[in-house]
Amino acid sequence: MVLNGRFSQFSLVLLMAFSGWFLTESNCRALDVYMELGKFLLLNITNQNSSSYHDVKWFKGNSTVAKYKSGPKLYGDFVRRGNIFPNGSLSVSSVSMTDEGIYRVDVYKTDGTVQLTNEFKLHLFGKLSTPVMSVECTTEHNMFVSCEVHGGAPVSFYLNEQRLTEDNAVFTDKGRKATLRNVTSFSNNKTFSCKVENPISRGQSVPRQLSCTGSMASYFYIIFIVLGVIAVIIFVRLLYCCVSRTNNCNMKKLRICEDYI
Repeated sequence: MVLNGRFSQFSLVLLMAFSGWFLTESNCRALDVYMELGKFLLLNITNQNSSSYHDVKWFKGNSTVAKYKSGPKLYGDFVRRGNIFPNGSLSVSSVSMTDEGIYRVDVYKTDGTVQLTNEFKLHLFGKLSTPVMSVECTTEHNMFVSCEVHGGAPVSFYLNEQRLTEDNAVFTDKGRKATLRNVTSFSNNKTFSCKVENPISRGQSVPRQLSCTGSMASYFYIIFIVLGVIAVIIFVRLLYCCVSRTNNCNMKKLRICEDYI
């Protein structure tokens, strides 16, 4: 029994030691929070052991944004958009890009020592629009396939389930457009679909057939039409000149005949 008691005490101490280590690691590492721009944000204290605390302070970077001690108090832009509750939770309405960053909350005991600390890293994203696909043909068998969104900032692009990276694509328009460098891996495919994702939304285009076959023929057909129009204009111009000269000659002959009479 003594042995079992000592073993139980040792196990309890060992469990507390390991639990304390993991808790410290959790507190020191900022928790990632992903939100949509313009939405309502609510940050809750983790590992809560009370519905109300003696003293709570929230910081964004090195600036105090809110505190609760016998009542709520907010600072700066958070005065009109924020709120803090007795349990330490912080709310912000209609978040914007200026709200992005590191938030820290300190919970104090009645003697002024820190009881609990949490950190949050706020990431804000716009909701993605449906991606639009386009193709640019350089030859009948060579093309550049692009995928573009007009709303939101994608984190990942996929073309036919293949992720586009800097190794196989070129990204422009602040990361909102991805163009595949080489389409040889899709040489047997004519149907393409683009998918975009970020932590708060995703979008996918309707599968469509993209091909350069016949595109060069169409190009030459357009050139042929343009050249034909130019040829017609030149012909009409020459005909007009010839008719004008003929009329001038007839007028001269008529004058000569009148003078003779």
